[in-house]
Amino acid sequence: MSQQNTSVSLRKQAAAGGRWTAISAVASVAIQLLQLAALGRLLEPTDFGLMAMMMVVIALATSIADFGMGNYLVQITTLSRQFFNRLFALSLVLSVVLFGVIVVSASWFAEYFDSPRLKEFLPWLGLVVVASAVSQVYFSVLQRAFKFKVIAVVDVISAFFGLFMSVGLALYGYGVWSLIGGQLALNFTKAVIFYKPVLIALQEVPPTCEGRIGYALRFGYFQLGERMLNFASWNLDKIIIGKMLGDGALGIYSVAYQLVMRPFAVFNPIFTRVSLPIFSKIKNDNVRLRSGYLDVVRIIALISFPVYLGIAIAAPAIVNILLGPKWVEAAPVVSILCGLGFIFSLGNPIGSLILAKGRAELGFYYNLLALFIYAAAYYVGSAYGLFGVAISFVIVAGAIIYPLEIILRWQLIGMGAIEYFSAIKHHLTGATLPLLVYIYFDINKLMPANIAEQLMAGAGGAAFFVVYLWFTERALIRSTLALVSDRKK
Repeated sequence: MSQQNTSVSLRKQAAAGGRWTAISAVASVAIQLLQLAALGRLLEPTDFGLMAMMMVVIALATSIADFGMGNYLVQITTLSRQFFNRLFALSLVLSVVLFGVIVVSASWFAEYFDSPRLKEFLPWLGLVVVASAVSQVYFSVLQRAFKFKVIAVVDVISAFFGLFMSVGLALYGYGVWSLIGGQLALNFTKAVIFYKPVLIALQEVPPTCEGRIGYALRFGYFQLGERMLNFASWNLDKIIIGKMLGDGALGIYSVAYQLVMRPFAVFNPIFTRVSLPIFSKIKNDNVRLRSGYLDVVRIIALISFPVYLGIAIAAPAIVNILLGPKWVEAAPVVSILCGLGFIFSLGNPIGSLILAKGRAELGFYYNLLALFIYAAAYYVGSAYGLFGVAISFVIVAGAIIYPLEIILRWQLIGMGAIEYFSAIKHHLTGATLPLLVYIYFDINKLMPANIAEQLMAGAGGAAFFVVYLWFTERALIRSTLALVSDRKK
């Protein structure tokens, strides 16, 4: 097949995968927001704080259990059923061992967080590690086969199960158990429903081929190291808040962080799920990789920037509507953390690039450096409460971590800073202008107190960005709409 035909085929697969992933992401996040709004009224901040403490442990165990095997399954050139079975068995055994470690060490975690109830809750939530390890390996097989429709359907069904279980238990007064039940329902539903489609997908690969378990483990070592470091970087804020400020403060911070990350949870998988297998197929062509990478970044920014502008400006109204007045302290934290939404939107595709190139060691060293930087920032910021931790997070992410990616892009595909920033200059300008106006009004106490006016202000900031981009990046908007609707540009 010619390169032109291959490009057309990959574009069609990417477009179809992106549409199904978008449908899934929007539906899943809508369900999660509904769940959060209901639970925010039925539960207390301390319940969310306890859950956040436990999820730190679960997230760590889940990162270890996969051992990077999922991403290796996606990026390898040839996959066999025999090789899949070996990697699946490795991941399953490791997840069971980790579940046992969680059960045994529950008392220690309860003592560290000074929360005796964790000893009772944590072993049950630990079952999520086993279900998640199974579903992640299944997911990788379907992702490799571009079965994004199947993934989308399963994601939505499992989200519904999590919603019904958590809200149902909360209505009957089960408190933290409702959050635990929701997580168990979501993850076990996903693992069970994935099983049959994965069996069908595996019928399309050869039964045996030359073994690569050594390569897989080497890839996994760096993936595991990177994930451990990434985990530490992303959870240091919660560990510090939980230890120093208590479960109530952690509950407020955790909910604020969830609200900010919900839009990112929509946009991120639309592109990363599709870009990894696509980048893997053209990993030896840096010219096409640079072009594809910039396309992904520009589209993500086009979609996510107006959303985060609206949330940052209208945070008090959004928090009040979704969660009620008892969560008012979360509003300023939400506004600050929206800065992460802008930064992550521009930087996140770097992960797909690293994996597609098979350079897991670069991700490891990058996250090792990020860990020390974040640790110092959180230590300083914690002295000023939730506000200080949030500001520290955003400052180091934008001023230090994000610029480091310039070096990574140069190492991977020879992309310089001028080429990168030239591609997104209008996005940055369109977002900066309304943000500066908002900051000025906020500092001078000129922001409206009325909920309707706050929402209008947020919508105005988002509208400015869209109009500005319409005049400066009209071709990008049209090509994005064409990609979504599967029409020719």
